[in-house]
Amino acid sequence: MSTIDTISKFFINRRRLIISLIAFGLLICILSSLCAIPGRTATESNTKSAQVSRDKMNAAALRSEIQRTYKLIGNMSPKDADRAFAGVVGKYISIGMTFNYAEHLLKDAGFTINTDPFYYPSRSPERHDQTRAYLVVATGFLYTSSLLIDLIPSKSNDFSSIGRIDCRFVTDLP
Repeated sequence: MSTIDTISKFFINRRRLIISLIAFGLLICILSSLCAIPGRTATESNTKSAQVSRDKMNAAALRSEIQRTYKLIGNMSPKDADRAFAGVVGKYISIGMTFNYAEHLLKDAGFTINTDPFYYPSRSPERHDQTRAYLVVATGFLYTSSLLIDLIPSKSNDFSSIGRIDCRFVTDLP
């Protein structure tokens, strides 16, 4: 085989490689555009997924900090225990925050929202004036310790922002 034949085969193979890479790139572009969510750019989708991930991390941190505080309260008075839990909750939920975000965060942390529909019905203008979140922190043979959080709007029946947060730590005996 001569040098000219070798060089010509090299360029023919290189040309095929370049054409194959271009075709592969076009295929990737077509597939990514077909799989994209209509109306969203890749940056919006990444930002949304990063926000969801951050929210889940905040919820997990809230839950672990509640468990850590429960272990530390020991023989505190009930008011001091309430203040300790209020400090923990205040790090994650603040006055002025939207109810939807706060409820979502509490649900992700394991809280049950509006557990007693007779006293705390779902949002309706006639009967609902706050949101209650309930979390069982610890159970034993003769007790159940729970954290109750009441989110109260700044204006009556206006659930756009939180006006007050009440935290109570209770232990129920049978």
